[in-house]
Amino acid sequence: MDNTEEEDYVLARMAPTLRRRFRDSTLERYRKFLLTGRENKGGSKYLWRKYNFSVRYPKEYVLLQDRPDLQAIELHRKDPSRGIAVYWMDDMDRAPTLADSTFLMAFRAGVADTLYGDTMLAGASHFEVDLLGDREVIRHQGVWQNEDDLTGGPFVAYYFYDESRKRMLALDLFLYAPGLEKHPYMRELEALATTFQF
Repeated sequence: MDNTEEEDYVLARMAPTLRRRFRDSTLERYRKFLLTGRENKGGSKYLWRKYNFSVRYPKEYVLLQDRPDLQAIELHRKDPSRGIAVYWMDDMDRAPTLADSTFLMAFRAGVADTLYGDTMLAGASHFEVDLLGDREVIRHQGVWQNEDDLTGGPFVAYYFYDESRKRMLALDLFLYAPGLEKHPYMRELEALATTFQF
């Protein structure tokens, strides 16, 4: 193996780790920018007291839906419309895996339909194992649509297992920004998602 082949081999092996480090570093800087001097600390404390989970978020977000009957909450910000929802299922005896993708898709579909009247665009979902902070999670990426309003956009959902409470938690990030670049707003949601605790 000559030097070029060795370098290519080393870079190929290191690429996933380097990508993750760059992503995590960017999200950390963005999270600090979003929260410094603008954090709704009372909102995070409320979620922790009531539901034993929290996510940190700026004051521009409001608690739009608080649905203990559905086991779901939704935080929302306007201009453009973007949100963070958390929903959960009790009495789970194990963490979800990629083999559970059909179950996870049905779980998200049921809650999203009830919360927002949205469906997932058929064939546009992708599941993978990822890290969010130091937690291994199932990451579900796709496109949502609402046929009544003729709207749609990207979403990313993370599925966690809360072993102490035997519940599965979904952290759902979604965006509606017609005519705008989606990346900056999804990056904002991803940065806030790194604060999720349970």
